[in-house]
Amino acid sequence: MINLIIKAFVKDYKNTKDPAVRIRYGIVSSIFGIICNLFLALVKCIIGILSSSISVMADSVNNLSDMISSIISLISFYFAKKPPDRKHPFGHARFEYLSSLFISTLMMAVGFEFLINSIKKIINPKKIDFSFIMILVLVLSIAVKFFMRSFYSKVGKAINSKSLKASMQDSINDIYTTIYVIAATTIEYAFKIKIDGYAGLFLSIFIMNGTFSILKETISVLLGENADEDLVNSISDSIFNFSERILGLHDFMLHDYGPGNTFAIVHIEMDSRENPIEAHELIDDIERMVLDKYKINLVVHHDPVVLNNKESDTIRLRIKEYLKGVDNRIHMHDFRIDRHLGFPRVVFDAVLPDDLLCMQDKLLSGIKAVLRKYECENKATNDMKASEMKANEIKASEMKASDILENNSIDVKAGKKDNEHFVPVVTFDTENFNRCLFCRNRFS
Repeated sequence: MINLIIKAFVKDYKNTKDPAVRIRYGIVSSIFGIICNLFLALVKCIIGILSSSISVMADSVNNLSDMISSIISLISFYFAKKPPDRKHPFGHARFEYLSSLFISTLMMAVGFEFLINSIKKIINPKKIDFSFIMILVLVLSIAVKFFMRSFYSKVGKAINSKSLKASMQDSINDIYTTIYVIAATTIEYAFKIKIDGYAGLFLSIFIMNGTFSILKETISVLLGENADEDLVNSISDSIFNFSERILGLHDFMLHDYGPGNTFAIVHIEMDSRENPIEAHELIDDIERMVLDKYKINLVVHHDPVVLNNKESDTIRLRIKEYLKGVDNRIHMHDFRIDRHLGFPRVVFDAVLPDDLLCMQDKLLSGIKAVLRKYECENKATNDMKASEMKANEIKASEMKASDILENNSIDVKAGKKDNEHFVPVVTFDTENFNRCLFCRNRFS
């Protein structure tokens, strides 16, 4: 039955990666929800009025709110398909989140209203007019909701829609809620125990609790959640394995502008000797690959890395060993040594777990100690070379004055290098941003 509905109303239904197909799925699902929930709300409302049952009325209003949710969902899917414009360059896909926020707020108010009515019913209980027709109607409601649950589950998985998955969970909640109403009504009729008000109280709390979870989830998405770990790992594997020229990648960031409308940024490391034009072509190929495979608009930032430099490789390896010795979870990237300010700066980023943020000063002191040790070893090596050069000068005392002058000039240059002091410039990143601050590389 579900497959027949999808085939009849969703053109090209197998191509779920197509945004247009996804929108059609959403519209069909919303109309399906409107029809089913309107039917259930009307039937339960009539039964609730005739039987004076506030718990049945509460369940009826719950279905009515589900119908309104489906209407808002239908509107949101309609506006979400609008293309980007000058004022909204990232599209309108977040309408789905805004509709969820509106519905959740409305449902919280409805749940609170029934909480008040249920308390009044507990204080002044009224007799429920029991009928087997009412029970049969509620059983029918369970059957309809079970079918809706199956429909939302299939479609929600097909297009990976948070909204439809939430509707599926809401249908499950309605099934349990209706079962509870049947049980409360039957017990009150059979044993003459006034529990209808308590059942309504339970239902109102149940509705508000579920609504609060949806509200919290929607606000979290709008504020910006952490990137999905499985998705990030999959994309990073695809990029890392795309070419051996990709030496490393880090600072992966995902920006969610609504379902099917995601933008990403990643930093990739390549050999600094790479031809800029060829590197740019490789980056373009990576961006196209991610768009075709994941439907994500990727922007790649190119970080050149100096390789096969004895000084740079030695210092980087020693700092890395020190950081790993402190905590194996610490990563580093963007390592470079520059002298454009007249003195050598050791520049890199270090990624710290949240529980190590308080250790930044200690880590910086340790890094300085590593550099001072390297400077001392380097000075000792240079002094030894200078002594050897001096001995060679004595042996070559009969060399021409011009040759001696040339050797003296070499001595002066070596002396300048002895006086260099490396200054660490470290940026400490944390893991509590909407970014995946992992570091993967081939060269260390």
